[in-house]
Amino acid sequence: MGEKPYTMDKNGEMEIDWLTQEDKNHINFFDQFHCWSGMWRSKKSIQWTYFWLSQMIAFSLVYFYSFYFLLSELELLAHLIHHMMVAADDIMYIYLLNIHRIRVETIHDYASKTYNYDSGIVREKHKKLMTEQLKLYPKMSKFIFLTTVATAMSLEVNYLLEATYLKSYVTMYPMYLPIDLNHPVTYTIVVFLQHLQVFISMILCGGLMSILFVVWSHLKVELDTLTFAITHVDELVEEKLRHFSYTNPADKEKAKAEFYNGFCYHFARHHAAIKRYFGAFQISCKVTMTFVLISGLICFACVGITSVTENIGIKLKFFVVMVIQTLIIYSWSWVGQDISDKNAALQNIIGGTHWWKMPKTCHSTLKLMLVGTSRPMLLYTLIGQPNNIDSFMDMTASSYKIFNMVYQVKFSS
Repeated sequence: MGEKPYTMDKNGEMEIDWLTQEDKNHINFFDQFHCWSGMWRSKKSIQWTYFWLSQMIAFSLVYFYSFYFLLSELELLAHLIHHMMVAADDIMYIYLLNIHRIRVETIHDYASKTYNYDSGIVREKHKKLMTEQLKLYPKMSKFIFLTTVATAMSLEVNYLLEATYLKSYVTMYPMYLPIDLNHPVTYTIVVFLQHLQVFISMILCGGLMSILFVVWSHLKVELDTLTFAITHVDELVEEKLRHFSYTNPADKEKAKAEFYNGFCYHFARHHAAIKRYFGAFQISCKVTMTFVLISGLICFACVGITSVTENIGIKLKFFVVMVIQTLIIYSWSWVGQDISDKNAALQNIIGGTHWWKMPKTCHSTLKLMLVGTSRPMLLYTLIGQPNNIDSFMDMTASSYKIFNMVYQVKFSS
């Protein structure tokens, strides 16, 4: 909580000056979405964060209390465990937003910044890349909003189906409470609080997707810009030479060497800035990502268990939940894989530069960059498990084994 704000501006970053107000609004939407989910920049509004957190903790205690009373009903128990893990995810996400508040704010703030090469060629390429990426911002914001609303409506339909027709349980989802739910006042209060918890969970899921999209978008554009600059370094040097006056070839060669040195210095600083940005996200999300993968393992197994139930309402509900949960977990794994692949590709590009055209002072800079890119840019859990497509497939396979084991025990009994 006592972290000092980052000062990455001193490392070459600058505000993108050509963004329109509409572009800025699209970028700021994701920052605003995070504010709704608990990362309030205003101290006056942070009370809502504590409200979200108190709700999640209260429901977690109720879930633990209900656990004992539902041990004999496997389908309802799986249902309850699923909600327990979602509540744990929500608590860890609030942890991400507030314990690492400075880093998360920095991640959002730098979405509208880029490295300054002082080159018209690089500027135009970055503008082209950023313009293409900006087309995804409104689409992604609508997707997050509509998915959140559609999921909430689907869960509401399932609640009405259970409460009025199937009646496996009368509340929005099963839990044991030592109160009379036949009384309209207590029933209304319990159902209202359950709806509130589902609403908070939907907002927080949208927040997880929004921060992931912001990080991926920024790193994608910056890594592509750096890749372009390295592969077109000869053109960048020629661009500089066109604005340089010289009287003899020796002056030209001296200036050319200085320009090569200057751009190699820019490459190293730009890559260092990218690594710092990625590092801020990596540290911030480590705890949350650990719980996302653990809960995904358990929740996928719970979905499998509920799929063999005869209750059509539970099947429909968990089908929707499975789709959303798979989308979130796979997105985190895919982004981790994509960033790692782009960084690995950058290593090959550095090795393929026309280094023999450059002065010897550039060689050491390029060697240092090769060392820097040899360390993979991976998202890790607390136990050191990388978050990529392989880990997603391992989690899916493990959850199936858990489901199969529970199913066999139930079938044999």
